[in-house]
Amino acid sequence: MDKKFLEFWGNCFLNAAKGQEQIENLTHLMREGFGAFEHQMDLFRRFYNFDEKVDSAPHGSDSIFQAAETYQKSYREFLDLFGLVSKEDYESLAEKCEALREKLGVLEKKTSDPKRPADGNEIGTPEVVQGFESLMKKQTDQFQELMQSFANIKRAESPAKAGEDDKKELGKRKRQRGRS
Repeated sequence: MDKKFLEFWGNCFLNAAKGQEQIENLTHLMREGFGAFEHQMDLFRRFYNFDEKVDSAPHGSDSIFQAAETYQKSYREFLDLFGLVSKEDYESLAEKCEALREKLGVLEKKTSDPKRPADGNEIGTPEVVQGFESLMKKQTDQFQELMQSFANIKRAESPAKAGEDDKKELGKRKRQRGRS
């Protein structure tokens, strides 16, 4: 972490400990930024080696912007020590979280609907039941046809067999008559 950053905040905290007014100012500083407090700006200029005021610095001077960038980087690291995140990071994560919640809702809706297959390749439950019923009806019809064929064959054999049985019965009767 930047040595100047730690020294700056160390002095700010020491000054804040001197009185309640400075604590309120520091709180206001955290909320509003450096523009509202000339005293803190003087501290900033002193610790980052700027003798002139920020307003009087030429626009071509990158050193002020580099110092501010270094300060912001160190400030983020300082906040990370306390487990705090910047508003931009929080909003970015909140957007990602919301998008993931929407995606989760869609996925839960897909998996909770029993009529709708989980993916486009599977057959849904009603189609399976309907196919099974169709198969059972077809097998029942085929079984009935088979039984009807057996019955027809049996009927066709029955008159011929009945004729043979009649001939045998007649032959038996004749033999019994002949013996009697």
